Amino acid sequence: MTARPPASVRGAGLIVAVQGAAGLIVAAVLLFRAFGGADQRVANGFGTAVWFTLAGGAVLAAGLALLVGRRWGRGLAVFAELLLLPVAWYLGVGSHRVLLGIPVGVMALTGLALLFSPTALRWVSGADQPGPASSANSGPNSR
Repeated sequence: MTARPPASVRGAGLIVAVQGAAGLIVAAVLLFRAFGGADQRVANGFGTAVWFTLAGGAVLAAGLALLVGRRWGRGLAVFAELLLLPVAWYLGVGSHRVLLGIPVGVMALTGLALLFSPTALRWVSGADQPGPASSANSGPNSR
């Protein structure tokens, strides 16, 4: 049975779920453009759409997992947020799209801060639940 996650984990889950949904929307737009006859010489819209579908679906699943209290979603969420930091840097500095780079960076840093908050770390470690290895069990065979 999973315990209800703290607010910080649910907040991070919401951020990550929105990012995953955005990836799926990008995949749909790429497919729409590819079927509409967009030039495929520079970038293959079909292949890129498959990539965004896989990545966006995994990130969306991680966000939803965090929202409902599944601990496995945290690892994927941390990985996704860490990958978004260089994307934000490139948007802001490399391609001079500061108005896009700053929100992406702020969202990634906010997600990481929520995922590494003390309450989130206690939740993911299971320290907030009494169990066989808890200090609440004082018996000699409980550890």
